[in-house]
Amino acid sequence: MVRERPLVFFILYSIVFLILNWEKKGNPMIRALLLFLSLASAVTASADEASVVAVGNAVSCEVRFFSYVGSDTMEALLSQIEDPEVCLPEQRVRLTVQSGGGEVDAGMFAYKMLRKRPGGVDTHVEYSVASMGVIVMLAGDRRTMASDAHLLIHQVTQYAANDYELDKLRELTEGMELSHEDYVKVVAERTGLSLDQVETLMAEHSYLTAEEALRYGFITEISNS
Repeated sequence: MVRERPLVFFILYSIVFLILNWEKKGNPMIRALLLFLSLASAVTASADEASVVAVGNAVSCEVRFFSYVGSDTMEALLSQIEDPEVCLPEQRVRLTVQSGGGEVDAGMFAYKMLRKRPGGVDTHVEYSVASMGVIVMLAGDRRTMASDAHLLIHQVTQYAANDYELDKLRELTEGMELSHEDYVKVVAERTGLSLDQVETLMAEHSYLTAEEALRYGFITEISNS
């Protein structure tokens, strides 16, 4: 699935660049910037297209997601799954997840939508899944991992590159605490672990093998198929 906006920007930037270059008009720096923006837009569109691959037919619907968990990538994932030309509403989706994590809000929203799918969703991890990627994986009814795969869970983090006053830091901390609580609740609900057990795993920045993930309830079985 390709986002429309990057393609539109790519076309517009490219047209302006070609006109300026053809007529040799405009500041060279501006022409160079337009070239950069057009290339960046094309790369963005290609990256979104590559993040979700779906193959559906009358029998099954296979979807592979390998990307950062963000609002755009989750939109792409859900759009493919909800497209009747890709996956029929009554079909069970087999979703392979390969993700290093991302945004809490985007991951939680995708989790809720996947759990509501009428035909149901099964998930599979072929190599690795981490952080918010684990929440997406936990949306599956049947959850499998390859025998050599692994997952990572850790406490919620917040990137802060600016200088913040105390009130702003308190606001950020409150938001992180709410996100942390939501994460813990979902993991506990889907794995059967207690809240305290989940808290401990997250605090220890836990890398789990397939065998450990099975023992802790993150997956329902180990499968290389």
